[in-house]
Amino acid sequence: MKVYSHINLAIASLAILVILSLGSCTNPSTPGGQTPPEPVFGDFVLKMAASNGTPSRDNTQLQNGQITLTDIRIVLEEINFEGVSGSEQEIEFEGPFVSQLVESSSYSEDVIPDIPITQIDFDNYATIKLKIAKIQEDEFNSELLADPISQLFLQDQSIVIEGSFQESLTNDIDGSGTQNSIAFRLISDLDAEVEISTPNTFTVSNQVVNYFFVAFRVDQWFVDALTLMQTLPSAAFADGIVSINDDSVLNPVQQLLAQIEDDIKTSLKMAPSSDEDFEEDDVDDGSNSN
Repeated sequence: MKVYSHINLAIASLAILVILSLGSCTNPSTPGGQTPPEPVFGDFVLKMAASNGTPSRDNTQLQNGQITLTDIRIVLEEINFEGVSGSEQEIEFEGPFVSQLVESSSYSEDVIPDIPITQIDFDNYATIKLKIAKIQEDEFNSELLADPISQLFLQDQSIVIEGSFQESLTNDIDGSGTQNSIAFRLISDLDAEVEISTPNTFTVSNQVVNYFFVAFRVDQWFVDALTLMQTLPSAAFADGIVSINDDSVLNPVQQLLAQIEDDIKTSLKMAPSSDEDFEEDDVDDGSNSN
């Protein structure tokens, strides 16, 4: 039986909800094949994934299928809990951690390395704070170095997004003479603090497994991107891909990067409407409580 307690958020950031599980849960195996320890009552377990805002998250197609996301990595540096009295407790994990929100076109809950199961003070809390920050070269451990995308593209960066977008009929970006799907890779060093608050406090208790699930609204990251993508010049397309990063000398690419970064920052501050509650069916099978 799956049992969840939904927490309504006053500040949703790029997440649309946090779920507190009221029962024991089983963690899925880690990317490296090692199974993390089974959580016990009183343990704190944090999971993150992506959502496109639709009732079912069975694909990563956005903008009516014209944008497809294949991989998303974000770097998580800090986790803080703020109690109702205003006191703040920082959970210091040995990181940083790379959260794989999307992997090979599928929504993912994998984190490299695994966020350890731990315990925090049993109390009433009102706010969770996360910090997204770029990862330095000397902060890469063996697990991150074994992940090709992290190793190749995340050094001194905080976000990497891979996917494709549909060409317009009037702008032949790849010069093929036909309308094609154009691969892109976005790399950003955006620093962002994510604050998730609830008007009703939530209790971290020794009577349950305190299981928190944060869903990132990645569809909000691309609300203004498609038109800018489809109007890119052919010079932005090289070696079979459009590279969107600070190294580009093309103004349209810089404009596109700035717009997506602005949309990410805006999504960090979004408050959900009353009909945006995350339903049980929206949770990946790996995050269910039994």
